[in-house]
Amino acid sequence: VLNIAVTNGNATYLTGNGTTFTAQISPIADGTVKIKIPEKVVTNSSGAFNKASNELQIIYDATPPTNIALSNTTVQEKAPIGTTVGTLSATDSGSSATFTYALQSGDTSFFTIDGNVLKTNALFVYDTKNSYKITISVTDEAGNTFDKEFIIQITKNHAPTGTMTIHNGLASTSTPNVTLTMTAMDIEGEAIEMRFSNDGITWSGWEPNISTKSWTLSNGDGSKTVYMQLKDTAGNLSNVFSDTIVLDTTPPVITGVANSGVYNTDVTISFNEGTATLNGAPFTSGTIVKSTGNYTLVVTDSVGNTTTVAFAIDKVLTFGAERAKAIY
Repeated sequence: VLNIAVTNGNATYLTGNGTTFTAQISPIADGTVKIKIPEKVVTNSSGAFNKASNELQIIYDATPPTNIALSNTTVQEKAPIGTTVGTLSATDSGSSATFTYALQSGDTSFFTIDGNVLKTNALFVYDTKNSYKITISVTDEAGNTFDKEFIIQITKNHAPTGTMTIHNGLASTSTPNVTLTMTAMDIEGEAIEMRFSNDGITWSGWEPNISTKSWTLSNGDGSKTVYMQLKDTAGNLSNVFSDTIVLDTTPPVITGVANSGVYNTDVTISFNEGTATLNGAPFTSGTIVKSTGNYTLVVTDSVGNTTTVAFAIDKVLTFGAERAKAIY
């Protein structure tokens, strides 16, 4: 034993015979241990001395890692299985440059470790459970280990938000064919789909996020409501957004004159809504028209429906008939 040269250690035990021997080396401290057999310490059966052996070097490391770091400890709910949570790294004052990580205890079925990357192994739902504890162990090249507990927090995946208006917010329209204007936003930046409905029950198919859309209102005049709903990649459904508009396809009603009518007396003309022109000049409902002539009355309501009546007043015919009657 005394003939074995050891740096940073001691040879404490030697067994064997012939040309094969086993020595027990006890390192003194972490680091490189060098072992060498000098020349001329043993002879063979012929009496010849040995030559010096090659120097054998081993790395002795009895110091375990002292810490494990995880680059991120949060994961968003509904993220796909296999989503990366974070990257693991170890602190070790010994000589190891390579480490092996493993799930040791806790909620281990919800996660996996791939090399030094912690990944999800489940679809998390924030409202069901939003905090998971796991203990991770690290083993260095010499087999020294260290354990550390981590708490993985699940963050809420929010539903999209948005707005929708019909015809840029107009109160009424004369046509059922309208333009919808939409906005849509997702806090997590996920892709958004949208769908639409005239009653909030029967919906169109999901379609990619767009800013404008042509839409047909339900049949019949009256108040019409259009509904919109959004969905993100995680499957979160938004609240239902809506806007209301009045559909009015009925033109104004004119009384007092009829189209193509000819009158030999004064006429009082009225209409139920809108504004009017008589031969291009503004005209007020309830006005009496007295003068002989040809007239065109155009009445337009607030959404653009129009009624046009062309008529004439001819008092000359009346005067001539009365005079002929008197002579007769």
